[in-house]
Amino acid sequence: MTTNFGGDEEPPKKCLDLKKQRSPVEWMLFSAFIITIIFFVCQLGYFLMGPCASTDMMIMLDQSASLKKSDYDITKGFASKLVKSVTSDNNHVAVAQFSNDVEYITKGFMEDSVKIDEYLEKAVQKTPNFETRIKKALEWVARELEGETARRSAKKTLVIVVDGTSWPRVELSELNKTANLLKRIHKTEIYAIGIGTAVANSGEMIEIASGTHGDGTKFEQYYFLVDDTEKLDLIVQKIAERLCKVQWWLWLGPTLIVIIGIRIAIYVLDKREDEKLFAETEQLTLKRSSNQTSRIVMDERVVDTEQQ
Repeated sequence: MTTNFGGDEEPPKKCLDLKKQRSPVEWMLFSAFIITIIFFVCQLGYFLMGPCASTDMMIMLDQSASLKKSDYDITKGFASKLVKSVTSDNNHVAVAQFSNDVEYITKGFMEDSVKIDEYLEKAVQKTPNFETRIKKALEWVARELEGETARRSAKKTLVIVVDGTSWPRVELSELNKTANLLKRIHKTEIYAIGIGTAVANSGEMIEIASGTHGDGTKFEQYYFLVDDTEKLDLIVQKIAERLCKVQWWLWLGPTLIVIIGIRIAIYVLDKREDEKLFAETEQLTLKRSSNQTSRIVMDERVVDTEQQ
């Protein structure tokens, strides 16, 4: 059975709806919605890949002879607490020590804090250890950040604990150059912890640490000076929070945009629906008015016919 659309017959409403095209307002709304989604996904990506991204952390401990065994044990305890605070599936930690030479305490970067703690308990000061080769330690770290247990996609972090100054002496500019290679080439964040006044007077740890002098980030976030090893525990939480500090405010922008976009969409669609209902009401009113007029005309004709 075919439907005839000719003459005065109107095509079904569904056919009319199929012929309708999106209005400019609808296209604008649709585009704004897509842009909002893209923006939201980008912000989510930054949120996940930025401050809380997977990290490879190297903890470098001074084991030179200037450090008493009791103080050396305290630095190991500091490393153990830091390991327990940050180690996870995403955050891997390696612990090493240096004096004349540099060596791993752990077997590279690891994700098992219990295993790392076992290695730390067995670690001892090794001789000869009458030197404090900080520059050599930084160069060693640069190589190991590209080693077998390191992850290319992970952020790099170095926590170095020193109780004195470089020996044999190294020019501050040379030390700074080596540290900058880590910061620029490997994008490494360096937390420098100095123990005692000798460290403060040399200025070496200040140069090694990340951050800048101008905005205060170097002294507030990356450089720590303690007068004895007992105060190292105070630094653990500060570094752990910096390693994965959730920036909740990053959700504010995209969330507000999504809410505003939804509200605008609801408003526009409601308005369009109201206009549609109003138009249909007018059409229905006109149709009824037309039918009533036709009836009146027909009634008048019937009356005239009867009178004749």
